[in-house]
Amino acid sequence: MSTLAPPALPPASAARPPEIAAALRRTLGQDRLRPYADTAGCLPGGLRLYRWNAAVAAAMFEVLGTVEVAVRNAVDAALAGAVPGGRWWEPAWWPGRRPPRPDLAVAVARAAGRRDRHGATVTGLGLAFWTELLSDRHDDDLWAPVLRHAFTGPLPDGSRQGLHRALVRLLALRNRIAHHEPVHGQDLAALHHDALAVLGAICPLTAEWAARTSRVPALLDQDPRRIAV
Repeated sequence: MSTLAPPALPPASAARPPEIAAALRRTLGQDRLRPYADTAGCLPGGLRLYRWNAAVAAAMFEVLGTVEVAVRNAVDAALAGAVPGGRWWEPAWWPGRRPPRPDLAVAVARAAGRRDRHGATVTGLGLAFWTELLSDRHDDDLWAPVLRHAFTGPLPDGSRQGLHRALVRLLALRNRIAHHEPVHGQDLAALHHDALAVLGAICPLTAEWAARTSRVPALLDQDPRRIAV
């Protein structure tokens, strides 16, 4: 079986740093680089901050991916266990109330005809959907009778409200990273703690694994704003 060769890298350039900086201003955009340069006090420092921002954002996204999958699996299992046949996504299961978000109907429609309709529906729903199910709006109809059983570990701040607040913060971070927005101004250490706290509420061993394998703490120690150049 043949394999594709990796793309060839262009030959090393003899361009000087000012020329490279000018090229990056053109390709990445002056407006995009300005927050980094302003924070660092100069464009070369801004470019170092830009590279670090990309690295720590990627590392945070790894942790956020674990959180999102764990949350949706835990909530789905709790809902499926509370509904005869496990088909909690069907409108008939929501008597007296509307399904929480219109994206549920979209995910159900997209999963129609799939062999694994349940799994396709669940994976078609984003973190915003699962976060909404844990909001104040659903304290009585979902959390108390059903969803509290999905979170058997210590809750962030000791409450459902604390869990929801942590997920709202993580959702905002996830969206910033997904849209390639700067994260160097965020309290990434606190957000990393939020992520591990949410995982701990679902499964402490999973939280322990995520903490041991996360690249975020090491990258936070490499923040170029804290390192003399």
